[in-house]
Amino acid sequence: MITDSPVNGAIVYVDLNADGKYSTNEQFRFHRLSENATGEFDPRGRPTQKACFDIPITGKSVDQFPVCIQLYDPANSIGQDGSRSLNLAIAPWVTGSVTVGSRKVIVGYEYDLKHDAVDPTNGWLGLRESGNGSIDFLSDSPETAFAEKEQIVFRVADLYLSTESVDLKQNRVVLLSHPAADYLRIELQRGAVLPDWNFVDLAGRPGSLKSYAGKYVMLDVWTASCGWCLEEFATLKSAVQRFGSRNFEILGVLGDQDEVEARKAEEQHGLPWRTAASGSTFEYAQRRLRIASWPTHILLDPDGRIISASSSELRDEALLKTLQALLSH
Repeated sequence: MITDSPVNGAIVYVDLNADGKYSTNEQFRFHRLSENATGEFDPRGRPTQKACFDIPITGKSVDQFPVCIQLYDPANSIGQDGSRSLNLAIAPWVTGSVTVGSRKVIVGYEYDLKHDAVDPTNGWLGLRESGNGSIDFLSDSPETAFAEKEQIVFRVADLYLSTESVDLKQNRVVLLSHPAADYLRIELQRGAVLPDWNFVDLAGRPGSLKSYAGKYVMLDVWTASCGWCLEEFATLKSAVQRFGSRNFEILGVLGDQDEVEARKAEEQHGLPWRTAASGSTFEYAQRRLRIASWPTHILLDPDGRIISASSSELRDEALLKTLQALLSH
């Protein structure tokens, strides 16, 4: 339970011992975050408060889960139904480190509490070289990926590694080394060039990324079941209206398999741009770009180089400001 009042501030109550009551050591106050302490922008702004606590676990390979909850200011986070938004991880993770030669690699895996196990070929996982900070769990980070019955190769500095097995009871992780050619991910870094890609749109017409050469083009990866994606269409249409005459276009990319609902959404919202259908987007968007959350926007320059893949620059009004600064000449 979470309460928030002008007098006591925000407090989360957690029944850690399952006795049906909240003792004083089961009350955790939210503290204010510094301006630069939070992650990417979303439609509700930035989280401003955080509370953390440990949930005890018995009879498993892990004995507790650290949990952190982030809140937004009420002005930005209260919906029409009176509900308030918060940030909470979508899945539990276990993290550790593996020594590779003389170097330490930080590893993280989605944890299956019911089976007390990790499957490195399914769910979220991440790898990075030890150094300042921990694994960047943002969904578009090259340090993380969502596996679907597959062995994913990560780039860890100049190493290319995948996870062969994880044994929680033995505290053992086995990593495999790969040649650079096995690394198929296209990292969404500023200046990177997206390779050409052929697609078929929702109307059945063929197309390719190279047909947009010479233009500023933004890839909008969306699904019909994503409410934020649909809400974003109004801003995207405004961007096309304002900047379409300045060499700017949008190419939609369907992020899931539901083409029927996507066609309905495309018609309902009167989208003036094409959307690549899922049959021709899966390998490119999910296997190479590793996009696992929606909407995701990628802005390319006329040479096909990434200008930005940051939601803080390409979502809502921020997109219009970014385009205005880019195309003002």
